[in-house]
Amino acid sequence: MYGKIRTDQKKRQSLRAVHFSDVHLDNDYKAGTLANCTEILCCREEAGWPIEDGDIPAGEWGGMDRCDIPPKTYQSMLDYIVHEIKPDIIFWTGDNSAHDIWKNTSDEEIGYTLQTTQMLK
Repeated sequence: MYGKIRTDQKKRQSLRAVHFSDVHLDNDYKAGTLANCTEILCCREEAGWPIEDGDIPAGEWGGMDRCDIPPKTYQSMLDYIVHEIKPDIIFWTGDNSAHDIWKNTSDEEIGYTLQTTQMLK
């Protein structure tokens, strides 16, 4: 039977899977703040506001430069996955908190994980 397709075998079931990681929610994200700041993490009030030519404001749904995402962007992604992709299984491999590693605490990390979990449910 080598090299021939067996027609008496049942086809294997296919599953629709989605995998995501590195969500990096930022509960301090603020639309309109400076998205291209010189800090490690922008799109927050502490990053300042666009005032000079070339400054880029953080968008309502996220910023392109040094920004993590607002929770509403993550929720929108989850809604799309559930209603449009309709996966059989989701793989979520963590890394939920914002990139402000200089001030991360265990409680903050746990909080972001719990928040991400609740949103995923």
